[in-house]
Formats: sequence, structure tokens, C-alpha cells
Amino acid sequence: MIYGMFFLPLASLAAEQCCRVLEAAVRHRCKQLGLLKKKVGKAKALPGIPFVELIELLQHDGKIPEGDLDAWKSMVFLRNRFSHPTSQTILSLKDAAGVLTYHSELLNQLFK
Repeated sequence: MIYGMFFLPLASLAAEQCCRVLEAAVRHRCKQLGLLKKKVGKAKALPGIPFVELIELLQHDGKIPEGDLDAWKSMVFLRNRFSHPTSQTILSLKDAAGVLTYHSELLNQLFK
């Protein structure tokens, strides 16, 4: 992120990657809590379960508050948008820092 202060496309890329980091965190937290065994009866391969279903599992288990559910579900849309861009995204340094801060708050809350 420090290099991003001098090169905004790098700061924008860091902000875009946050969605993938959150997805990896959700998959890890579900595995950590054993939620996949409860859902399918046996451990199903993590990549085979859609991101939105994992978010719902964590919400039902009380790890994602009801008020944050819309924010988490929007991460699915944002991850898809950033994975299949139609144009380059350039965020200002302030916007990129805001995205990183918000995503870090969601991430920290997930592992409390």
C-alpha cells in the first residue's frame, strides 16, 4: 500500500484484491468453525460452495451480524466486478485507504 501512495493504479489494485481476501477469510472461518460439515453432512470442497452461501452460513451461526449482511453480500458483486473488469479502475488515495479500512474492519469482526 505504501507504494500505492506514489502510483495510484497499485493502490486501486490493492483495494480490488480486498474482495478476494474477504472471500478467502470467509472460507477459512467456515472451515475453522466446522460449518461445512453441518451443512452437507460431510466436508465438501470449499471451492465448490458459492461465496454467498458461505456468508449465509456464517450469518446463521452468528458470526456476521444481521446489519452487516447486505455489506457482505455486496462483496460477492464487487468480487465479480473486479474479477471481470470492463475498464481499469483508478481510485484516489483517500478512496483506496477507505476501502482497505472498511474491509479490515469486516475481516476483524469475522474472527472475533
